[in-house]
Amino acid sequence: MEWRYLTDAELMYLPQWVIGALLGVTVVLIVAKKRKHFWPVLLIGAIVTSGLMVGRLSYADEIMMFFVLFGAFIGASVASGPGEVRRENVLESRGHLWLFWAFIGYLIFQSIRGILVLESPRKGLWVGFFLMLAVVSGMVNSGRYPAPSSRKMSVIIAGSSILYFMLVGLYAFFSETVRGISRWYLQTTELGSSAQVMFPVALAMPAAVSLIKGRNVRDRLVGWGVFASALIIAVYFDSRVAMLTVAGFFVASLKRIGLRRFLLLASVIVGLTIVLVKSSDVYEGDFGHLLRNLTSVGSAVVDPETTIMDVDRLIYAKVAFSATTDSVGHFLFGHGWRAHSTVVVQDVYDLFLVYLPHRAELLGEKVGVEGFTALVVDSGGIGLVLLLANLVMVGRSIVRERDNPNRGLLLFSLFCIFMWLFVISLSDNTLFYLAIIPQGILVQLSKGTGWEGTEGYKATIEAERVG
Repeated sequence: MEWRYLTDAELMYLPQWVIGALLGVTVVLIVAKKRKHFWPVLLIGAIVTSGLMVGRLSYADEIMMFFVLFGAFIGASVASGPGEVRRENVLESRGHLWLFWAFIGYLIFQSIRGILVLESPRKGLWVGFFLMLAVVSGMVNSGRYPAPSSRKMSVIIAGSSILYFMLVGLYAFFSETVRGISRWYLQTTELGSSAQVMFPVALAMPAAVSLIKGRNVRDRLVGWGVFASALIIAVYFDSRVAMLTVAGFFVASLKRIGLRRFLLLASVIVGLTIVLVKSSDVYEGDFGHLLRNLTSVGSAVVDPETTIMDVDRLIYAKVAFSATTDSVGHFLFGHGWRAHSTVVVQDVYDLFLVYLPHRAELLGEKVGVEGFTALVVDSGGIGLVLLLANLVMVGRSIVRERDNPNRGLLLFSLFCIFMWLFVISLSDNTLFYLAIIPQGILVQLSKGTGWEGTEGYKATIEAERVG
């Protein structure tokens, strides 16, 4: 074996790997120490790595999940006993768990099929990813790895989201001002697209509203911080879906937080928006541009011939069905995992010639599509039905928690997560799966019973101390 110097490309990503290795060791040690650290570290890791890329690939959250699992296995191997088991959670989610495993098992089957169809052994990484999700869901529903209380989970999600938005924003600003690298270029190398970067906002918003409703000043500040940081980074990266999500939860929060706090939140959002738009190099103080940008979302569905916004996403949604209706086999089972990149090329090209002729010649031999199209083309109707069934089970679990006043917000969060599939691909996003697994993020947030009130807050704090 001959020694060689690292290439410039390898040196560029070396700091990321070193930092990642150090964080990985830290995560393993923390999770191995106590089982109650499993959920918080899993949550924090999934959020702060959600939009990060390593070597142009979005492996960061998957690597973090591996470290969490490795730490849990080490902790279990050295534990003196099996630990406490919460049987009520196990029985409550058994049906959903089997349905989720059916979904994951089907995706593993499609991944193996994709390896054979595309003749790409590297696609085997998908098998490993889905196996980790199956293990995580089993551990979460085993009763041996208790989830934090609804309040604690809200604090963890909100705090991690603020940290994540701040780090991503500061890193992009540093890259533009010091490194001379545009934040738009970063979205092809070190960060995901603007919608991928902002995906945690769909889960951070309901947590933020709960905290703003709370009596504790620190909780309320964290809730305010989520709205402020999410809006700042959404405008900075010009993420329309994130801005609309923030606006949607702002309107939906009126009933929960009361008129006084709603008006205070409105003044903060309006004031911050004015400052951001005036200082933005995208909008340059043009509020009409911002409004046109936001109201144009979905306009391609109504009039694709005269609008230029989101026409490509409409095209991708159309080819999802044209690529799977040529045979019964493709309609049911699709073409194999990740096969969409080559299967839909001709159909996309033909529609680009009609609606976006100036971009048609820029298409290569492979195309990247949004999550909904990728799922349908790769896994067929069976894959889509299994995903929808799991989403319905999550919604059912939320609705059943009748004592939770945040059910409406959590159902809206579930709706936002589903609609995100028409904007970006979430097939490799750990946070997406953690939101919809049995006893996952949304279900755990629904288990609170009005802890935001004075007495409820005191009782919750006391229970957390005892626990």
